[in-house]
Amino acid sequence: MITLEVNNGTFVERYNLSDVPTVQDLVRKFQDDHKFRFAASPLVYDSSQGVSGSLTSGAGSLPYDTDLVDDRTYAMTCWITQQLDENNNPIKRSVFI
Repeated sequence: MITLEVNNGTFVERYNLSDVPTVQDLVRKFQDDHKFRFAASPLVYDSSQGVSGSLTSGAGSLPYDTDLVDDRTYAMTCWITQQLDENNNPIKRSVFI
């Protein structure tokens, strides 16, 4: 079981390693589960091994082909631009009066 913390804990997900063996699989699973569109490719860090990079420059982020390690916590930063409904149509915000 691995833990994924997204955008400083806005989302915390737990996945079986067999379902998300690589960083790319982890990003794709999170995106599919929540139906999010991103402005750019998310950056993923192995936060359980200590701070090892820069969130602003992307230094230290894991390449997408990196194998994940069981019982670790990963941090992901992403810029979510849109959420989709069950038919993959953009969810539009509206004002309720």
